Amino acid sequence: MARIKKILLLISPFCWGLFALVLVAGFGGYLLYFVHHSQFMLENGLQWRDVFFVIFGAIGIGLAVWRSMVAGQQIEIAERGLIQDRYQSAANMLGSNSMATRMGGVDALESIANKHDNYYIRIINLFAAVIRQPVESVVTSSGDIKPSPDDVRKAMVFIVKRTDRQKAIERKHKKKVPHWHIDLRGAYLACMILTGSNLSELELIEADLTYARLMDANLTEVNLRDAILKNTNLSNANLANARGIKQTQLNEACYYKGYPPNLKGAMCAKHKKQLNYDDMRVIEPK
Repeated sequence: MARIKKILLLISPFCWGLFALVLVAGFGGYLLYFVHHSQFMLENGLQWRDVFFVIFGAIGIGLAVWRSMVAGQQIEIAERGLIQDRYQSAANMLGSNSMATRMGGVDALESIANKHDNYYIRIINLFAAVIRQPVESVVTSSGDIKPSPDDVRKAMVFIVKRTDRQKAIERKHKKKVPHWHIDLRGAYLACMILTGSNLSELELIEADLTYARLMDANLTEVNLRDAILKNTNLSNANLANARGIKQTQLNEACYYKGYPPNLKGAMCAKHKKQLNYDDMRVIEPK
């Protein structure tokens, strides 16, 4: 239905007006022929003015339909312009030096992405760019690991909570652009709480996941080549068929006692052997 409406709106108002006039003219001609070749008018006491009332009434209806379609087209054009303005304004907010402004930009873009599917891919690419932005210093003055900025965490939450409808949009887009993916290469995700998140099929090459909490997270087929997993909590995480990870890299991560990660099908990128959690640090649940 939406596709039919879109096609109809693409037809110019002139064409619709011409179509309405042709339709009315045809109907009027048929009516004139009918009354001229029958006793209908004589038998019912009708006059020519009655016939013209019918004809011009039909013309009025046709024009009303045409004006309604033109108005609908104008409204849709105005709505598209309004959404585009909102998108552009929110995208510009992401470049602000104010964290509050950037957070507002993420909120506005998230709202647009959830309501307007045709903006979704553009917005998810913007969020990936926000998450990939470099961090000047990853260590605080006291020597602690600096957590990811608030706008990065907010954008990341949107990505890991993508709906089935939005993932369907991604699959459709991949058919047009086969090599497209949500690119989080080099992202600074230290100390981020991603418990139970769906990170499957993401590109996390060279991402910094130091002290990140990935308990119960879905990391199937994720690319972790050269990612930093120092003290990353992988308790009960699903790393089935994870790619690019080395055993020495995995050994820097940790898990709660009794809740090791699932490494089925995950092969060491260096030795091409099945990864194992034997040398990962085991910690006691708090």
